[in-house]
Amino acid sequence: MSLLSAFRRLRPPMWARRLMPQAQWQGRPDAIYLTFDDGPHPESTPAILGLLKNARWPATFFILGQRAQQYPHLIAAIRSDGHQVGNHGHAHLHGWWTPTARYLDNWQRGHHISQSRLFRPPYGKLRPAQYRAVIAAGHRIVMWSVMPYDFADRPASPKEWIPTLQGGDIIVLHDTPRGLRYLEKILPLLQHTINDHGWKAASLAS
Repeated sequence: MSLLSAFRRLRPPMWARRLMPQAQWQGRPDAIYLTFDDGPHPESTPAILGLLKNARWPATFFILGQRAQQYPHLIAAIRSDGHQVGNHGHAHLHGWWTPTARYLDNWQRGHHISQSRLFRPPYGKLRPAQYRAVIAAGHRIVMWSVMPYDFADRPASPKEWIPTLQGGDIIVLHDTPRGLRYLEKILPLLQHTINDHGWKAASLAS
């Protein structure tokens, strides 16, 4: 493990799961799930779709409403390729730093555009009142079990986390040019890993 990895968590701490027990942190034990946040993006989305199509890997894209409004054809492409669309809010708001009324309005606007009851809070941060309101509305909060930091200047090495994968893991990646470059590196390794363990590649809808 690198020195950098010692100061960041590749898996969420147990206390975070206890704070949001009704959120989804894992999937079925016979599958591995790829999820992509922050898109769509005119450069990365088409290329990511191409990689996933070649790998026959259905994924879940947690989209930002304001970006979906800019690139509606990319949302159509995601859906036409058989992937799931989730809500990442209209803008990328941090729940701890945003008043609850404003945050929930942003969530609802994202839902209106995505038409999805799957919600991933940006940064994985919610105030208790925000968490309760989303759950009470019948929406599913989807977190993750693996964060390889593909958005960082120095993302996690595949050797740090791919050998530790467990059935049901939800991997959070990003629909950005930097995320695309990371996906190009890890996708063949992920395919070998799931084949070796007899797992399925799945989206959260399957």
